[in-house]
Amino acid sequence: RVSDAGPAPRLMPVVVPADANGARGGFLSGRHVYLSQGHGWTWTETSSWQGWRTQRGNNWGAVEDFLNAEAIDQYLLAYLERAGATVWPMREVDMNPHMVIIDDGDGAQNPSQGRYEELGEGFQDSTAPGFQRMEGPLEAGENPLTAGGSRVHYASPLGGAYARWIPQIPAAGRYRVTISWAASDNRTPDAHVIVRHAGGERHLRVDQRRHGNTWVSLGTYAFLLGSDPERGAVEIHTDSEAAPGDSYVSLDAVRFGGGRGLVRRGEGTAASDTPTSERPRYEESCRYAAQFNGAPESVYDYRDADGSDDVVARSRYAAWQHESGEDAIYVSWHTNAPAPGRGTSSYVYGPNGPPSPFSEFSGAPDGDLLAQFLHQEILNDIANGYDASWKDRGLHSAWFGELNPEHNPEMPAALIEVGFHDTEDECLQLQDPKLRNLVARAFYQGIARYFASRDGQEVRLLPEPPRAVRVEALGSERARLSWLPPAADDGGAVFGDAASGFIVYRSVDGQAFDEGTPVGGVTSVELDAPFGKVHYFRVTAV
Repeated sequence: RVSDAGPAPRLMPVVVPADANGARGGFLSGRHVYLSQGHGWTWTETSSWQGWRTQRGNNWGAVEDFLNAEAIDQYLLAYLERAGATVWPMREVDMNPHMVIIDDGDGAQNPSQGRYEELGEGFQDSTAPGFQRMEGPLEAGENPLTAGGSRVHYASPLGGAYARWIPQIPAAGRYRVTISWAASDNRTPDAHVIVRHAGGERHLRVDQRRHGNTWVSLGTYAFLLGSDPERGAVEIHTDSEAAPGDSYVSLDAVRFGGGRGLVRRGEGTAASDTPTSERPRYEESCRYAAQFNGAPESVYDYRDADGSDDVVARSRYAAWQHESGEDAIYVSWHTNAPAPGRGTSSYVYGPNGPPSPFSEFSGAPDGDLLAQFLHQEILNDIANGYDASWKDRGLHSAWFGELNPEHNPEMPAALIEVGFHDTEDECLQLQDPKLRNLVARAFYQGIARYFASRDGQEVRLLPEPPRAVRVEALGSERARLSWLPPAADDGGAVFGDAASGFIVYRSVDGQAFDEGTPVGGVTSVELDAPFGKVHYFRVTAV
């Protein structure tokens, strides 16, 4: 990848809705957030022991390696993506331990994973590398995303052909869908992708000129058990309105779900000494995620031990993934020790150990500004929305590896120690879903305020969920769905902005919802709902 550390023009997001004229909605549209969940399962070797272990211990029913990852994966990721940001996590974010990968080279030859099909004429092999399914665990230095080949098809306004990846879903549930392609200057900037899921279909446009040979998210969807191309498939069509002459659509691999650890470390000579972690991949550290996501060995194997590698792999992976011209920041969510410490402290890079004065900041430009907005928002929201006695431990600098501009000079970076997992009552608070959601919203809002201040814009924040949603029968064929508008901030206390409209979603099973129907600013709608059937509704504010 070609990157630079200086000011860069704003580029469009990598993935945008197909009906949005090339622009993902939301205040954070065009911004990229590199998001670090911190620690995770890591292969460890000492003079007397070797095996997989977490980087932090078990404290009052929580392990920092998972505590912060869960808060990011379950809350913060959704806030940022719904606000329009393109998010690049440093670890796997899909908590589903099942995973299916279908490659352009599979055809119908891999029934346990699914099948790949090409419908229409004109498909051909590409000279560009692509994904290759590995036999057994990933070995040191292996890159599954460049070990194989890829396919192409000419892009045109009329289209007329498409490729299809049909998974064999091992268990009904929600799966994050990611896709890889071989990027180059002659790829189309608006490849037409359709995700067919259990609730309907979503049309997207992906820019295949950037972020090649890595996994790019298309969103999270519900899928049913088994194989059904109408309710479980990803398609790439060859129609393109923006493609220049001699432009091609790249066809490589599609992944469903997060899966379990795939990187071999050690020989696996004992039950506690297995060659792979055997844990859900979202629990593993960035060192292994970076390899699985296509980064070269120089990114994740930089030092002499996996634990030391992981610290800098986070920032090095962000710099590798980042493309020139993309407006990006790096944010890391941690918790602190030891007891009886309390409260939130925020860090930027500096030359000395923690906690050093904030004035010693020497990281990538604007990291200090980013940290100030995050720190202020998190402390304000906890005090006003959860615990007025929460302690402000201040802003500091430190030589933390994941903030070091030697590894990532390309974007502002900040690290937040939200609270103390080593102090019993505060650790129990950190496990409270209410606090996790509030802090995640504060992270998102702090990021939005940072960009607004930097660019001289008025910030726009996501609204809260609608309140008091209810449904009542109107005879035997109709129903009325109604709700109250969400709470809104009255001056910046905790909540987001007032809603400008609402979207109503429907489902037959409460899991797989359709793509939604915008209903404007009304707070009540009448719907078809025949008696004798179960009906599920969801209302979101926009």
